[in-house]
Amino acid sequence: MFGTCKISIDRKRIEAPDVPVAERRVRAEDIPALAALWEAWFGDIDLAVVPEDSVLDWISVNIRIHSSTLLIGGEIAGYVRYEEGHPDKIKSFLARDRQAAQAHLRYMNSKIADKAVTEVECPFIRKRRRSGR
Repeated sequence: MFGTCKISIDRKRIEAPDVPVAERRVRAEDIPALAALWEAWFGDIDLAVVPEDSVLDWISVNIRIHSSTLLIGGEIAGYVRYEEGHPDKIKSFLARDRQAAQAHLRYMNSKIADKAVTEVECPFIRKRRRSGR
């Protein structure tokens, strides 16, 4: 059985951005860093679909879906996928560490223009266990 696991975070509980986060389209040179992030987060999940070395594995063919590399201080710190106009409904999320994850979530929250939106939906944020595999 396949499915998704999401959490909803009350926007009032998300602090204002405190670290500048830059967002850009995924580039070919980003793939090794993104693949390493994916491995750290999902490498121990047996049924996970492993993205390959192609940009096509990291972007969507749907022009309304934004697939972005997130940068902090000019360095790759994460990845996010969301539908245009709906940064409150994150479809995919990776971050290099806890601080980057918090910065990315704050950044995504700051992109929400609709004041009626009260929550941010995010895939369950899970970091790979260190027990080794």
